[in-house]
Amino acid sequence: MHTGKPVILGVICTQGARKQMKFNHIGIPTNQEFEGEIDLPHFKMTISDHENNSYGIQWQRYWDNAPYPELVKTVPHVAFVVENPQKEIEG
Repeated sequence: MHTGKPVILGVICTQGARKQMKFNHIGIPTNQEFEGEIDLPHFKMTISDHENNSYGIQWQRYWDNAPYPELVKTVPHVAFVVENPQKEIEG
């Protein structure tokens, strides 16, 4: 289930994470309804619980007014938990 922590470029920000990346979920955008929908009004999207299946899949349906690039709303991604997202982005 979504933790409520901010999400940046598919990386979930958290304190106390190990210094290496830890797999969190595979995000798959869809425009279809799915079982167990969880609305996230602050992100303008609806998701499934990625912790409720063996493969960590999180279905994601973006609302019409979701302010994300088309790439984010249409291309699957793999998300990891990291200690410092900015450092990971910089490489």
